[in-house]
Amino acid sequence: MNILDEEVFSVIMAIIVISSILSAVTIIREGFYRDSFSAIGLLNKDCLLGDYPDKALVNGTIE
Repeated sequence: MNILDEEVFSVIMAIIVISSILSAVTIIREGFYRDSFSAIGLLNKDCLLGDYPDKALVNGTIE
């Protein structure tokens, strides 16, 4: 019975260690691969940014 307790404990510890490593890697990688440009723009029918209306109706077309 004592062997089973040690095996369960070692499996739980392995899960904790692996989870900690994955969490640390995720946090570290997030700083390196963050997008620096996050602006959103709408394209007009000529596929150019800008020249779009200030207001739009729900379910309406924008020309």
